Amino acid sequence: MAQRFRDALMEHINSSDLSIPELARRAGVSKHMLFKLKQGRSASTNVDDAISLAKVFGKSVNEFVDDTPDSRLAELQRLFALLSEQEQDLLAAQIRGLIEHQGKAEK
Repeated sequence: MAQRFRDALMEHINSSDLSIPELARRAGVSKHMLFKLKQGRSASTNVDDAISLAKVFGKSVNEFVDDTPDSRLAELQRLFALLSEQEQDLLAAQIRGLIEHQGKAEK
């Protein structure tokens, strides 16, 4: 299900280490506009700014606002592919350990 642009933006900001000023600089958008979105005084922005913001996170606008399981899986696959083989093995082992610890082991 697609979410509002503001909600998607806040989710992306919160899951990154980008500050509002740094995001504004990288996207070439107004800090004022980003602060308005963050404070809830605006729910959206213009198309050009939305494209620029999504691009900072390596996504199209559709991918940026799409929070379906398929989009999350695609994002994880994209990130996983950026890791070395050794890093992928380490991450896979950590995930397996976490799942086993939570009692959700595959059957």
